[in-house]
Amino acid sequence: MHEVMSIKIVTPEGVVFDTEGEFVNCPGVEGRIGILPEHTPYTAALEKGKVNIHHNGSRDSLNIGAGIVNITPDSVLIMVGNAKESK
Repeated sequence: MHEVMSIKIVTPEGVVFDTEGEFVNCPGVEGRIGILPEHTPYTAALEKGKVNIHHNGSRDSLNIGAGIVNITPDSVLIMVGNAKESK
């Protein structure tokens, strides 16, 4: 079992976040989506909101626009119109 997964957030301007991490929580249109390594492959629509990423003992939060998330057992790719670090 993988303990970490690749996590990437991409906007039309390019990659805005790229790391390996242990957990992602993002705003799906049907409710929040929690993602751990080895998650079942899944693609979902995202709404505007906050993404929380846990990696290397820390947590980063980014505010995102609407988009989609593509999940595989070893990666999370979030593709959105815009994203910026949340304070």
